[in-house]
Amino acid sequence: MKIRIAPVLPLVLFAWMAAGAANALEGDYPDLAVRGMTVAPARAHVGDTIQVKVLLRNLGYAGDSMDIFPRILANGRSVATRIFTFGGDPVDTYTATFSWNTSGAAPGEYTLQADFSYDADPTPDDNQLTLKTPLVLVAPGAPFPGGQPAGGTIKYTDPAEKEWWDR
Repeated sequence: MKIRIAPVLPLVLFAWMAAGAANALEGDYPDLAVRGMTVAPARAHVGDTIQVKVLLRNLGYAGDSMDIFPRILANGRSVATRIFTFGGDPVDTYTATFSWNTSGAAPGEYTLQADFSYDADPTPDDNQLTLKTPLVLVAPGAPFPGGQPAGGTIKYTDPAEKEWWDR
């Protein structure tokens, strides 16, 4: 009685090598994750400047320094961008600040999103964050809905990052 395992061996080796390649890929690049965002003011007049602060963490490989071009979107339209450099130790935390001059924007509610997508990230699903609470813009001199005052802050922090963010 002969036992033949040779035809199965290449499949086992292929699966083992593919898993190793996937693990190597995940470990070869920084893995940037957007962990929080703060927007102020939350209620503003058209023409005011909105400050957006984004909290990020490197969840992957230390790697060399990288430059990417993240952006802030308002209702899907890019309103602020900058060069962002990161790399270094895993679990490094970064803060990136953007300014949006709302001159020329129409009054209304704006859903804001931070987009830090880049090709080399092994887990791109955590490179974006969309706030659920909209920013409210009204015409210069117009009152805010519900008689609310100008100002306020919209803030979201990933629960895993809350302790760090609140320091």
